[in-house]
Amino acid sequence: MHKEQLQETVEKAGEALHSMEEPDNGKDQKNFRLFPYLALSTAILAVLGAIGGLQETLMTSKMLIAKNEEILNQTHASNMWSYYQAKSIKENIYRVGAEGQPKNKSEYEALVAKYEQQQNEIGEKAKNYENIAAQKNKESSYYLRKHHILTYSVTGFQVAIALASVAALMKSVRFWLFAMTVGSTGAVIFIYGMIV
Repeated sequence: MHKEQLQETVEKAGEALHSMEEPDNGKDQKNFRLFPYLALSTAILAVLGAIGGLQETLMTSKMLIAKNEEILNQTHASNMWSYYQAKSIKENIYRVGAEGQPKNKSEYEALVAKYEQQQNEIGEKAKNYENIAAQKNKESSYYLRKHHILTYSVTGFQVAIALASVAALMKSVRFWLFAMTVGSTGAVIFIYGMIV
């Protein structure tokens, strides 16, 4: 009797395995015919997700480079303004000296003119550094915005891949179509992120 139960269990397991491999009706047969398309579409979503992730990382790198250049130029501008202040102090000292010592007035006035000229040049350099820093700040914000858009795109691709996996497990055309809808949305967001 024990052998009969074992034989029956083996037969049931074989039938269960056989039913998993072969469809029972026409509907299941139709679902199985879609599996190559499901696999291909999932592979395409994975490639698009990888490209989106690469672009997202690239935008992050560009944003960080622009932010570093902004900080560097702002530091140069601050240094120039400090230098400007030093020249301004010297100019004021010689201006006071010209008033207080009339016999050296022409010498002091020449030094005042020299420091005024240097202040103008230094002020222009400082403003130039500030303008570059402002430009780099805008550039950094632009790349950060693109990074965020591409993050949504990559998330869409990842969700679509997960849904396609569920569709394969459940043999569900509806889940696959939903996965393709989410993947298409990710693709539209990706295109928008690249052209904006």
